[in-house]
Amino acid sequence: MPSLPAPPSETEPRIGDVLDSRYRITGVLGSGGMGCVYLAEHISIRRPLALKLLHPEIEGIDEVNQRFERE
Repeated sequence: MPSLPAPPSETEPRIGDVLDSRYRITGVLGSGGMGCVYLAEHISIRRPLALKLLHPEIEGIDEVNQRFERE
């Protein structure tokens, strides 16, 4: 049986949150050491998408940001 993704931490977005007035978080697709991948919907065009966000505790680290952008 596949394992379920770890739930978002208290400081990460939750299902239903809207980011940048454009993206509504609708679910969690996966989570890892660097961040979390959410299922989201672009509000104005109602299109589903995956939204990857760094964990808040590491998002200010330059090396981590550079690796994230390369991915």
